[in-house]
Amino acid sequence: MNRKRVLIVCTGNSVRNQMAEGLLRHETGDRFDVISKGTEPGSLRPEAVAAMAELGIDISAQYSKPGKNARSLLARWSVSIGLLTIPRRWLIGVKTS
Repeated sequence: MNRKRVLIVCTGNSVRNQMAEGLLRHETGDRFDVISKGTEPGSLRPEAVAAMAELGIDISAQYSKPGKNARSLLARWSVSIGLLTIPRRWLIGVKTS
């Protein structure tokens, strides 16, 4: 099966995109290859884990991952989702079609 690849990017990779990654994985099963990254990653926040647990979704094994090079990252993904503000310096040089 040729799965679409989904990249979810925000600054901290500790709350919003971790929740989005968990929700997308939960709702779509193995139809998508999903990962979240942060331009300035921190640590997975317990509040995010608790909020998702209320929905019956366990994201406790997820962790913050760095996304330093936008050009190489975006070239490898079918769909890219940016949550709130992504620093402009991270997107400089990225061509959109």
